[in-house]
Amino acid sequence: MRSVSPYYARSSGNTFYFRSQIPSDLRDHFCGRKQFKISLKCSLSSRSEKIIKSLNRTLSKLYDQIRQGMKELTLDDIKEILRIEIRKQILHAHHVNLGTNKFSETRKQMSLDSVNQREMFFMDTLKNDMRTHQQELDVKLEAIFNSLDIEFKSESVPYKSLRSYFTELYILRFQWMKELIELTGKSDDDFRRDAQTKLGLELFPELSDHSSLNQSDIKTTAIPEPIKTSISPLKNNVSDQSLTLSSATYFDRKKIGGIAQKSIESDKSIIKEFIEIVGDIDFSMLTKKQVSHYIDVQTKLPPNRTKSPKYRSLSIQEIVLLDLPDKETQNPLNINKKLTKLTSFGNWGVRQGLLQS
Repeated sequence: MRSVSPYYARSSGNTFYFRSQIPSDLRDHFCGRKQFKISLKCSLSSRSEKIIKSLNRTLSKLYDQIRQGMKELTLDDIKEILRIEIRKQILHAHHVNLGTNKFSETRKQMSLDSVNQREMFFMDTLKNDMRTHQQELDVKLEAIFNSLDIEFKSESVPYKSLRSYFTELYILRFQWMKELIELTGKSDDDFRRDAQTKLGLELFPELSDHSSLNQSDIKTTAIPEPIKTSISPLKNNVSDQSLTLSSATYFDRKKIGGIAQKSIESDKSIIKEFIEIVGDIDFSMLTKKQVSHYIDVQTKLPPNRTKSPKYRSLSIQEIVLLDLPDKETQNPLNINKKLTKLTSFGNWGVRQGLLQS
């Protein structure tokens, strides 16, 4: 646990001031503020010193209490963070590929040479200056942890494992760039499977084709995925009932059940957004593939997009094409909250015979 930054006392005219630097890992809890500064309204040095010591003890306790309320990094958290990072690295590979002139063999080779040079430079950095690389990762990961309210412990084994996974992904993205430029025919799902094999973690259980993934390569730690849904692909015996997602009587039943109107409206907005992303399909045709696509799109959207003047006039597709930086997109916790609502919707469909469990 980090120590509290030292306090400062400086006289200004006839009074002393107390100033305390807020630890960097807690600044998000104070709206980004970096320090506290208050007037002691006291001109006596001895008395001001006592007040300062008392205030510093109080702040130390406050910082400790905040940290105790933050959760520790778990395997579920590691997997969720890695899924988002894999999406980013695949997208980066596509940017490099789309910037390559495939109609010119010379330009194509120049692009491949550029990727190879970048790869050599990166590997050289890992070999000769790993410390700098790790420090850069620490800065990036600390920002991610703060957004997820996870305590940042850079010396813990889970954190060091996550940092190592990021390094492996950075190496793997060079392979993806070259495969896209060379038109090997590999898809994003193939790249996700590559990542699973490289990291030894099952990150995308929704991928039905596991032929490229050796089960012996996957860690056997039995920890459930953070995103859960009871929606599953239908077998051959599809329900005789037919009902589109928008025409479901789900909300009528909630009203009858006495659910508050505010809660119902919140659920409606989430399901409306789900339909906008996957389409107003027949309830019986809902599968994990649509849910996976929905999750992928959600990771590219900003929080409160319908209320933001910057995004409310744009469609979801238009926002996705903006390729927003991570700091402007919603965090996994917010996405999981939406998935919880959608899971209830799917479970209702199962109970109505519209969807198989």
